[in-house]
Amino acid sequence: MFLEVLEDQNKRELLLYLLCYVQLVKKEGSFSVSLDEFLRCAYRSFRSNRHQWKDVLVELNLLKITDIYGSVYSGKDIYKIQEDSLLFISLDPAYAEDFYLISNKLVKYWGIVHKLEYGKLWNVQDAINLGVYIFNEELYEEYMDYAEIQKERFRKEAVFFEALEEIIKGLTAKSEKNLLHWLKAMELLKKLPDIYYGINVGKLKKDVENNWKRA
Repeated sequence: MFLEVLEDQNKRELLLYLLCYVQLVKKEGSFSVSLDEFLRCAYRSFRSNRHQWKDVLVELNLLKITDIYGSVYSGKDIYKIQEDSLLFISLDPAYAEDFYLISNKLVKYWGIVHKLEYGKLWNVQDAINLGVYIFNEELYEEYMDYAEIQKERFRKEAVFFEALEEIIKGLTAKSEKNLLHWLKAMELLKKLPDIYYGINVGKLKKDVENNWKRA
């Protein structure tokens, strides 16, 4: 979902809906919150799209709705709901244990999305800046997926994306494999100038070398 929003920021509302749910859960202390309250939160920013809320929830496929009789609606069954009923929305039980991990990531996602100009990524400068934002937020899994796409899109700049991939592996791999990843990262960074699309690669080279020495 995160990559979808980055590629097409018209889908920002996917993140916004989840953020509203997270805010209400923390405020009310319950995973089940009023659908009406949820929609009021979401439409502070998307007032003109209230009629599309079912489409958004179906696309998200993370939230379910229940009525006062205990009936549960998820997926395309959400289209069957009558909005004038008393309804509650909650996170799919499969994700409930990861609520706080999800909520922390959502805040980071939203912060990154707001660093970008509204629209799609069209040039390498945007792609590199965004990659650095994701890396700096320690969203390592997301970066690895993002880098694979950008390496195909901007093949001349693939070395930069690969270098950050190796750094992530150096930070996250088991100790016996760290050295190899730091060495690979250093070799890749040597191919780049110290200032690369406004990024201080020179400092990054020194940081990687220090990590290699400590490995």
